[in-house]
Amino acid sequence: VIIWAARGGGFDLSFMYKPVVDSLVGGFKAARSQPLIVQGYGVLYMESPELVTLRDGDIFVWIGPIGSDKPPWHALSTQGVRTVYFQTEPADGCLLARSAPRELWEFSWHNFDACAPRLPAGLTLRYVPLGFTAPSESEGRAVAAADAAALGPQTEADLLFFGFPFYKSGRKRCYARLQRVLGGRLNATWSVWSEAAFEAFWAG
Repeated sequence: VIIWAARGGGFDLSFMYKPVVDSLVGGFKAARSQPLIVQGYGVLYMESPELVTLRDGDIFVWIGPIGSDKPPWHALSTQGVRTVYFQTEPADGCLLARSAPRELWEFSWHNFDACAPRLPAGLTLRYVPLGFTAPSESEGRAVAAADAAALGPQTEADLLFFGFPFYKSGRKRCYARLQRVLGGRLNATWSVWSEAAFEAFWAG
């Protein structure tokens, strides 16, 4: 099993996609067959060491839209590799970016339900939600501090969204509805791209 994503693109994608990677790795490790799992970031070509070992029945998963045009989708499928695009964005249809997989894995029921009636022929659609992963020690401290702060006088926003709330598709509409109800008690940030940045943001 190869689990891969782009590196960079102006963001810390390894931090951003960690919940996806951890969920997939955990799921594959729980399989009875106990497959060999290779995970990484960067550009992959057919001659890349990670891909030359793939054979009929093996699995290749690409995460997210950035760099989704780089993997040799058709060549891998021709070899019998089960090619998968893990879709990470909110969508009102089948959002494949520039990938050409055999399977599309969606993390949300909204995306799944929006894509199902429009599914291209020959493409398999699966619902693959994110799973629980144990937090690191620093993450645990941050959560504990947040819980303790919540017990004191409430001076911050009632609801904080980590991400860009005005992204296309349903996210913008959902945020607008929440804003009508919460007003100034709803806030968002899209400048946190690492564990250190998260802790600094929370401490501030």
